Amino acid sequence: CGILAFDGPGAELETAYHELYAGWLPQSGFVPSDHSTFFILRESEAGPDDSLSEHFACDLCLPVEPL
Repeated sequence: CGILAFDGPGAELETAYHELYAGWLPQSGFVPSDHSTFFILRESEAGPDDSLSEHFACDLCLPVEPL
């Protein structure tokens, strides 16, 4: 899997996926596999006043296979 660590507001999640697909993937020597992209939630660095809907941490995982 190609993995990108994300820790930030949910509104920036689309930008992180774009970084994974358009930034990392073309230079990686891999192509997406037939498996679905998924994410693994992690404990957030956010303070106690941040709600999960606004800020969270995860690893974006893109299943890949060699070119």
